[in-house]
Amino acid sequence: MAEKHVRVAGLCVRWRDLTVRLGGRDVLSQISGDVEAGELLAVMGASGGGKTTLLNAISRRGAVSQGTVLYGEAAERWSPRFKHLVAVVEQDDHVFSKLTVGETLRFAAALRLPASTAEEREARVTALLRTLRLLKCEHTMVGSTSGMETRGISGGERKRMCIACELITWPSILICDEPTSGLDSSMAAVVAASLRDLAHNHGVTVITSIHQPSSQVFLLFDKLLLLHGGKVLHNESPSAIAARFATANHPCPSGWNIADWVLESLVQDSLSAAQLAELRSSVRPCVDPIIASGVSTSVPTQQRGWAYEFRVLAQREWKLAKPGMLATFRPFMGSTAFLHVFMGVVGGLLFYRLGRDEQDIFPRFTIAFNHSLLTMFFPLMGAAGIIPAAETMLRKDLSSGTHRLWVWFVINPTLSLLAEVPALLVNITISYWLGGVADDAAAYVLYMMSLCLCIIMFQSLGLLLSVLFPTKVTVVAMLVMTFSFLFSGVFQPLSETVAPDLAFINPIYYTECLLTHISFLEGQDYTPIGYDAVLQQPAFITRKQALDRYSLVTPGWASALVLLGLLVTFRTLAFWVLRRKLHKVLLTHQSAQAAVSWFDGLRRMQLRRARSRLAAASFPAFESAA
Repeated sequence: MAEKHVRVAGLCVRWRDLTVRLGGRDVLSQISGDVEAGELLAVMGASGGGKTTLLNAISRRGAVSQGTVLYGEAAERWSPRFKHLVAVVEQDDHVFSKLTVGETLRFAAALRLPASTAEEREARVTALLRTLRLLKCEHTMVGSTSGMETRGISGGERKRMCIACELITWPSILICDEPTSGLDSSMAAVVAASLRDLAHNHGVTVITSIHQPSSQVFLLFDKLLLLHGGKVLHNESPSAIAARFATANHPCPSGWNIADWVLESLVQDSLSAAQLAELRSSVRPCVDPIIASGVSTSVPTQQRGWAYEFRVLAQREWKLAKPGMLATFRPFMGSTAFLHVFMGVVGGLLFYRLGRDEQDIFPRFTIAFNHSLLTMFFPLMGAAGIIPAAETMLRKDLSSGTHRLWVWFVINPTLSLLAEVPALLVNITISYWLGGVADDAAAYVLYMMSLCLCIIMFQSLGLLLSVLFPTKVTVVAMLVMTFSFLFSGVFQPLSETVAPDLAFINPIYYTECLLTHISFLEGQDYTPIGYDAVLQQPAFITRKQALDRYSLVTPGWASALVLLGLLVTFRTLAFWVLRRKLHKVLLTHQSAQAAVSWFDGLRRMQLRRARSRLAAASFPAFESAA
């Protein structure tokens, strides 16, 4: 089933007496306007004129202080179900640089159209690639514009791909925030022509802000809304603006692009107060022919289970993480894997074939401490950058309802472990066997399992620190590690420190306890210095005595339980803090006005119930008869 030509049921949008107050001033002041279904409306004005604020108010990504926004012929107010009908393309092109254009669209279709079949999704993607002229770059890597990564598609193709991602559900309303910014005139014209095609040939209602369009782009718009100082100066066809400014005694000079002249006049404040008043007063009043009829707009819903979403999101995140994982091992001589092998060999040679004498007790503690540091440093510092690096795209996905937050939180950090854990375990395995920590295979397996527990726990701590201190996470992580080193019992026995009880809130302490209880095998004693085999004096040093010497008294099983508890606590807190941080994004389609209306309705319902109880108490006979 090929989608050769798709036409959607566009929705008209009307806003009346809209006021948005931010920071004590009116960014928008009692403005009114409308856009019909299948129409292309451009919102133009100087920087700070209120363009983005208006788009946020229409898409409910920003609060409305006063006024109403109505959608469709039924004149409905915003409700969360409209989020499937309204798509927003932000000014900044936040995309996955390591995916191709086709992969980006196919993952978007799989996540946002889960109820459709694979054939239907493929037809949808192909139709969008054709409509937005992206077929030639379908298999091209998106790339980065920062210069930090490989350069991919052009700026115009990047903008059109962002539009295609939002059109994957064929919404009725498409809102674009300055889609031509940063593009040359030819690329800007291609993007504007694509928006006009979506409106006229596919029925999508398109509302876009524009900063300084060329004359070619300017004439593509059906209607122009000119904002200045939060008020409307023009709300008609773009071709009528020249006559409007001429009427206000501010004609466009011959040879000027009218759009450039208008913006130049607004930026330079060359319009007098009288001329601005004339322009505002001559704006065509918005006649409101619609009255809420109670007929609801049909909103198609997409049902999906978390298991399906988990599978698709895991595939996408694996695609994104795979290049980084391969870089861990290739090229080997300059890779992270080589660094771990080198560190493992050096560490193993430093403690080569430890014996069972008294002088070997401290080196055994030291090698366990070294392994504890490795399981702390790499996961902790690696996790510190996971959420900050992904937060921008995470906000974008959540605001469009692409996936659930908890599904991403389970998948993304887990995949990052796949790049760290193998190399880290190779490092520790080399030093483990070279150092002769234990000759028992069962002890080695238990040792590796314990290390995995510690790695995940420290990664959880890193995730928590990254959401609590996003801009200073490296400094805070270093302070945490410094505290852990000082109260580890290696540099100085815990009993001799100023506050020995601080060890019991130190994750490294429990990591050491767990690893040393495994490496100091039960039943294997240590020969003391000065031991005389004939006199057998003094006695052997037992495992318990060796562990007590450095105050590592917590049993191994108890240490494992504490580490597991810390893992669950840190990870749960990290998710809770992240959810609180993204609270506004998760509720992006619920306005403050809607919340006020909900509370008003609740208050009215409570008043009705109170009156009913009062009436029942006043006229019991009447109530019983009824």
